[in-house]
Amino acid sequence: QQSGLKDSVYTVYQKSSARMYQKLTGNSNTYAVRADTRDVFSLLAKISSDPNAGGEYTVDGNGRLWLVTVSKGRTEKISTALGKQSARRHDFRFKALSPDKAPYIDMLTFNFLDNDTKLSLWVSMNGIPLKADLRKNLTSMSWDILSVSE
Repeated sequence: QQSGLKDSVYTVYQKSSARMYQKLTGNSNTYAVRADTRDVFSLLAKISSDPNAGGEYTVDGNGRLWLVTVSKGRTEKISTALGKQSARRHDFRFKALSPDKAPYIDMLTFNFLDNDTKLSLWVSMNGIPLKADLRKNLTSMSWDILSVSE
């Protein structure tokens, strides 16, 4: 929910194109993407679930394509509310593949994808995201897991 506005936005990917729908306005937008393009959330899920993840990925940020470079996971000992444990650390760097600004569709994607964003993600050895640090210009945010339910 953004500024009291509740809306649904979804994107359908088909090999070389994507179509984004915004429910509240009824607007849709079609744009070209690479066949291996994914959204931010599926990239985070892929990195979390694949112990060998790392490399370059193409990400769609509301119609603006980004190259995301992700480091191979390196093991670190971290502390969370779940206690101390070993985790894979992945560092993310973002580079816009187009000079065009993306439209403001959702707050998270719009603010997350930026050439100045640096993200570090720690993932447990069984694929659970445990901690994240995001830095963008003078802003920094941290996320720590509090609990896990089976």
